[in-house]
Amino acid sequence: MGEDLDMKENVEAFFNELKGDKHGRFLSWEHCYVRFQDAFALVGGKKEDEIDYDRLTLDLAFYLASWGMYRGSSFILQKDYLVHLPVVKELLKPKWKELNNCHTLGSADDSLFLKLMGVIEKHYAQVRALDGEGREWEDVVVSKTLITKILLGTLACTPAFDEYFMKGSQAAGCGLNFGQRTLGRLNGYINERRGEFLKLSKRIKTRDGRYSYPLMKLLDMNFWWKGNKIAWIKKAEKEAKKTADEKAAAANRK
Repeated sequence: MGEDLDMKENVEAFFNELKGDKHGRFLSWEHCYVRFQDAFALVGGKKEDEIDYDRLTLDLAFYLASWGMYRGSSFILQKDYLVHLPVVKELLKPKWKELNNCHTLGSADDSLFLKLMGVIEKHYAQVRALDGEGREWEDVVVSKTLITKILLGTLACTPAFDEYFMKGSQAAGCGLNFGQRTLGRLNGYINERRGEFLKLSKRIKTRDGRYSYPLMKLLDMNFWWKGNKIAWIKKAEKEAKKTADEKAAAANRK
């Protein structure tokens, strides 16, 4: 297929927005991702005991806060940052290494990706169950948005399935809800544009220049920006209609 100019434009627009503010919230992903990549490099080596789990946990918590996961309705708002420590330790286990910066979303029931999502979901479900909700942890719902945002900021093995990303995904025909069908369609989208994604990855780097933006982050940037544009256009149209209706009502009263 030919070059996907819309995808390239979305990614570049997102990155230009990031570059425009040296302390912008978009950079929280970079800080978290870089810290975890540095830690992954130490796993299994002589300096593994130098991994600072406390700092990694703090970086993860702040990244999640920057990306809206500590809003008033979120259960983690009532917790300190150390609620994420067991997840951080889990993510750095060697058995998940092949997921780090992967180029494919595991959509099969037994995929390593979905197994890791299950482990993370269990941790937070148990946390919520202990909050006196009167339910077994198996009955507690943990949002896919939280889990995928954690994975995007650490292993970069998935985009974050939040509102804007899903709006963009839907507009591209990849699906609106997290599930095997959507994962399969996203894989197809990636495969058709793999060369373009890899070119962008070589060019777009973290501020310290040490790491290229991984493919799943670029996919996230693409659909997040697309979804954001769709939401902005709909809002503008709604406001324009409201203004027109108010003017018409005022004219009728004369």
